[in-house]
Amino acid sequence: MRSSVVFLFWMGCFSLYSTVQSQTLTVVVRGVRNDKGMVRVALYNSEKDFMKKILHSKSEKAKSGEVQIVLGDIPPGTYAISVVHDAN
Repeated sequence: MRSSVVFLFWMGCFSLYSTVQSQTLTVVVRGVRNDKGMVRVALYNSEKDFMKKILHSKSEKAKSGEVQIVLGDIPPGTYAISVVHDAN
């Protein structure tokens, strides 16, 4: 199956600190160009596994402007995240 990634919107690193066992992470993707396809979020917990082994992922239907994706049951730690808009 061939898919075309229209753009890599944002990639960064962040940390979750808490005394609670797990957290909810809301990823807000701004600047989505159109409402075609899906916006996909992937969470990684290791530099060596980045873009190879996904810890947690979720997709939402693309919506022009802004899409919010909520990831649940995230244990405290340091993570990297990638976001793509797959228009087809």
